[in-house]
Amino acid sequence: MEMFCSVLPKIELHSHINGSCSEETISKLIRRKKLLNPCWQLSEELNISSYGGSLEKCFSTFKLIHELCDNEEAAYLVTSDVIKEFAKDNVKYLELRTTPRDVSSTRMTKSSYTESVLKAITDARSSMENDITVKLLLSIDRAMKNVDDAQEVLKLIKMYSAHSDATVVGVDFSGNPTVGDVKQFLPLLRLAKENHMKLSIHMAEVAGNVDEIEGLLALLPDRIGHATFLLPHYLNERMDLINTIITNKIPLEMCLTSNVKSGTVMEYSKHQFNYWFHRNHPCVLCTDDKGVFSTSLSNEYFIAAETFGLTCEVLYELSYSSIDYIFSDDCHKNSLKNKWKSFKTEH
Repeated sequence: MEMFCSVLPKIELHSHINGSCSEETISKLIRRKKLLNPCWQLSEELNISSYGGSLEKCFSTFKLIHELCDNEEAAYLVTSDVIKEFAKDNVKYLELRTTPRDVSSTRMTKSSYTESVLKAITDARSSMENDITVKLLLSIDRAMKNVDDAQEVLKLIKMYSAHSDATVVGVDFSGNPTVGDVKQFLPLLRLAKENHMKLSIHMAEVAGNVDEIEGLLALLPDRIGHATFLLPHYLNERMDLINTIITNKIPLEMCLTSNVKSGTVMEYSKHQFNYWFHRNHPCVLCTDDKGVFSTSLSNEYFIAAETFGLTCEVLYELSYSSIDYIFSDDCHKNSLKNKWKSFKTEH
């Protein structure tokens, strides 16, 4: 089964660039920093290989990675390495996501950061080594204190989606679910939908935010990330919210290891994937932050198989059906489906 999961062609739709940074890439970034300044050191120790604990620890780890990725060259390096690692894992279509950042100390701007990421994607596309299609979602972080920053992200999406060879394909709304007021972002997210931007929203990562969930669901996002507490008993039996997801067939991006290691799900067998998948609802297995959580998409498929008793045939169908939920056109979807059919014929 583990071998099958490895060779199976896969779709990755929920991958944050910085959180996907591997130990090897982090070592490269540290070496680069020390070459420029031998006295440089991180504000605290970063050891992703032993990560596990809580959401707060998770977001503290992201901040440390941001310290390393604070310039255009680092952004290019990280993006390039992440793409190569996914390609090696037999991911054939990859949607990365990242929050454009300003870093005054290095003069990096949201625009120059985005351009570096796009260049890495373009260069990967031209490499014969990578049999992978890569797209990009730009993220609005719910922790942004200034709505103007979120507006700037939308402007970047509008600009780059028209001039980046269809590489920028949508908006990701994410960030620490315990901070920020979602209501201030709803008009912007609604505007994005009205402008035909694809929208993936992190939702219900923590319990108790029923009003927040209701507001976000009213947008009818194109996909939902995590959906950890989108279960009837956590929603005060608000079946209208559950039915909104079911009726509109909103695909759910499921991140097994991420939820378990960040402590929002106690064990794999209790993961929300089980509820939705066995109701034949659209689900996509994803890694979220493969570097921070020391996983791979092949590993996520293997965990799902072992935990929920999925056969090779079911895993294939799970991967194949994911093609329908990518933020791309029917021509590209059909091309991918032909690859999957070829795999099935050969195996």
